[in-house]
Amino acid sequence: MHENMQLIESKRSLSDPKSVCLYFIVKDSGIGITEQSLADLFESFTQADSSTTRKFGGTGLGLTISKRLCQSMGGDITVKSTQGVGSEFIASIKVKLNNQALIDDTPNLTFTDAFEVLIVDDNEDDLKVIENQLTAMGLACTACQSAKQAIDIIEHNKEKFKVIIVDWAMPSMSSETFLIRIFNINPQLYANTIVLIMSDESLLNNGAKKVSIKTILQKPVYTSVLYEAIESKVVGSLNEVPVVNAVSEKSLAGIKILVVEDNSINKLIVTNILENADAQIYLVDNGLECIQAVKSQSYDIILMDIHMPIMDGVEASKIIRNDSDKAIANIPIIALTANVMKDDITRYLSIGMNAHVAKPIKAQKLRETIILCLSK
Repeated sequence: MHENMQLIESKRSLSDPKSVCLYFIVKDSGIGITEQSLADLFESFTQADSSTTRKFGGTGLGLTISKRLCQSMGGDITVKSTQGVGSEFIASIKVKLNNQALIDDTPNLTFTDAFEVLIVDDNEDDLKVIENQLTAMGLACTACQSAKQAIDIIEHNKEKFKVIIVDWAMPSMSSETFLIRIFNINPQLYANTIVLIMSDESLLNNGAKKVSIKTILQKPVYTSVLYEAIESKVVGSLNEVPVVNAVSEKSLAGIKILVVEDNSINKLIVTNILENADAQIYLVDNGLECIQAVKSQSYDIILMDIHMPIMDGVEASKIIRNDSDKAIANIPIIALTANVMKDDITRYLSIGMNAHVAKPIKAQKLRETIILCLSK
């Protein structure tokens, strides 16, 4: 999988002060496109690779349709590409400004007590995004594009940073080596490390587990998820620890939890959350394996993904609820899914699931929901 980045920027129209132009920028570090192919890229039924053995499918109409849609909205799509390096597509549309005042119903994601965060990422665009998120939270941040630069800064400012956010896939120095160096300089900062990953391939040989990293987030990171991750690192030193946290951690100790999830990153995130609470975690990849697992041994609760190959979470839940063995039929099931529409949640509950936790998963919400289901 090739690294990619999506950005949204806006610029006010000089010719029409009541309009703005929105730019959607998509960059990747993939195979790139030849100059010859670029010239025909937006033509109908044309592809950069038209061979019968091409790796990437499609009809050759997507970009043509997208370009015409953008042009119909006063914008366009342009592309720059270097073969073997990557491509950058910029889609733009012109929109009218709304004269009505907007109501800001977003939660308050700012820290009352400011502190400083160190960000380490070789991707300049990723650095910019994370830096903007942290600034909006009221935090000061220092950005580095190399592990060596970060180590130099930490060695000269050992107590300056409360949290460090580091990209897992960096050149020059492996993240494992980098984090071991951080541990030797400042063990507390090491404990407050948040690792960012782009894909499964970033977790080569489960390296993050080798250095005992507890907080791993997948890019692109939602602001609310990043806020919660940072808060969990510093809450003990800046705020009073909520009572529910202590209860949640203690109450999950020894609980046998079956996690049914095909995505390895989601597995890792859930495992990190629950292992911190001393729960016993068992992992399977799909609904069929889940059915086989519950028949071979007992579990206290099931965390069920919805969209999976072979057998999805809905079908697996129906089979469990109809099992002749009451111990199996009555196992609490929590749906873990990005489907958050009211109709979706109602459907999951109607087939016998006990609760729903939205992805991206928030640690506190997951722990509280598990405890609630087990207490019924």
